[in-house]
Amino acid sequence: MGRFLALASRFVMAPIGLGFVLLTTPATVWAQVSAPTSEPALKVDISQLTAEERADLLSRLSDEQVRDLMLAYMSGQAEPKSQETMILNEVHEEISLFRERFGKRLTHVGELSTVPRFVYAKLSEGKGPYHPLVVFGIFIGITLVAYAVERGYRQGARRIYEGLALPEDAELLRRLGRLLAKLSLDLIGVAIFAAAILGVFLLLYHGHEATRLTVMTLLTALLIVRVASTVSQFFFAPSSGDLRIAPFDDESATRIHRWIVAATAVTAFGLLACGLMLRFGLAPVLHELLLDMVGAVLVITLIAGTLRVRKAVIAVLLSQIEGHGHAHRLLGSLASSWHVAFIGYILFLFFLSTYKDVIGEQSATYPGLLSLLIVISIPAADFFLRSLLDHVMPATQEEGLRKSVSAAPVFKRAARILLLILALFLIGRVWGVNFFALGQESLGEEIMRALVDIALTLLVAYVVWGAIKAALARYLPSEGDEAEHGVDEGGGAGATRLETIMP
Repeated sequence: MGRFLALASRFVMAPIGLGFVLLTTPATVWAQVSAPTSEPALKVDISQLTAEERADLLSRLSDEQVRDLMLAYMSGQAEPKSQETMILNEVHEEISLFRERFGKRLTHVGELSTVPRFVYAKLSEGKGPYHPLVVFGIFIGITLVAYAVERGYRQGARRIYEGLALPEDAELLRRLGRLLAKLSLDLIGVAIFAAAILGVFLLLYHGHEATRLTVMTLLTALLIVRVASTVSQFFFAPSSGDLRIAPFDDESATRIHRWIVAATAVTAFGLLACGLMLRFGLAPVLHELLLDMVGAVLVITLIAGTLRVRKAVIAVLLSQIEGHGHAHRLLGSLASSWHVAFIGYILFLFFLSTYKDVIGEQSATYPGLLSLLIVISIPAADFFLRSLLDHVMPATQEEGLRKSVSAAPVFKRAARILLLILALFLIGRVWGVNFFALGQESLGEEIMRALVDIALTLLVAYVVWGAIKAALARYLPSEGDEAEHGVDEGGGAGATRLETIMP
């Protein structure tokens, strides 16, 4: 009787089990089963299945079917695939992964409303309902005390600050030297401010972890803003027009300085606050959404600031363009649309950072910010170098006629080329791109080295040629000299020899 029941159960349960497999196995699997039942193996591309789907399928197949599937998979893997196909497959997989993960992240947007209650609960835990107000009161009190201490330092150094004043027509190097001295004094003031913050905080801290972390986070962000403001004052000197070396008027310099401070405040307070909440135990998905919000606010701030100062920057860029002709017009058009390129670069960095964060690659937030700082520093470095070369190699004035006998224009162009190369290299390093390694892989090490040598040789030859040309031009007679001394069309013997040498 028992054997009869066992045999009957096999005939009953086998169809049920087969039906269960058919119902639970994903449709994408059975859609690829093209072999008839007479064939010994299932033709299923298990590489297209997720880990869960593979485990579910293999657990329901016989040993022979599993073996056939693995043989088919291994034979398919042995088939060579083109590099283009592999790249397209990787791109498709990354895009699909981004859409899936970003969609899941968006489903938690409604939970952001719980973040304030979460922070309030952490700050008031074990301290009472009004303790969050006490925390912010401690932050404001420490800040005011630190400002008072720094104010006392500045009052003591008032005479030194007053001694840095210069007339409006002072030369560049003198203004630069005074600005460096002022920057040193300002940094000492910031250091005193930081020391006062630390001292007062240590006196007030009583061991509440959430209070300690919150106050230190806010004070750290404030110090970052103070340092950025000090550096910005060095470049734009909004309150010291006599020391300003940047070619902006008072209104434009003040406006640029304020937007720099605003963007730094959004970055510092936003990022550090997100890190603080993550340390409190906030869900990672909400932390990621908050970071996206901080990035969006920063992008909006940068775009608004760019549009506010675009006219002043365009005027400065146009004043720095030398020469004439088609090149001058092309550079003028580029300078007039600098804000379009800058806004596009900001948006590109934002979307790239978001994309890399969503798919789980290394965070692109900090590389994006560093790249932005590098791009912003290029015009400042170019202006400094050009002004320094104008001071070191000035052109001469002869009897009311300007005679350019300086090699400064050549060195300016060479310096600008080197700055662009350096910026490109630094941005590549920030994003983990080694151009030399790329060159070795694609062109070969010897060819890459030869190209670098050729480029450097051409650049050096250009600079040397410009210097020689400027030196020889000192001895060639100008048109005014020819008219004054009655030089005939053939010119003097010395002039003829020099004119023959020049080409």
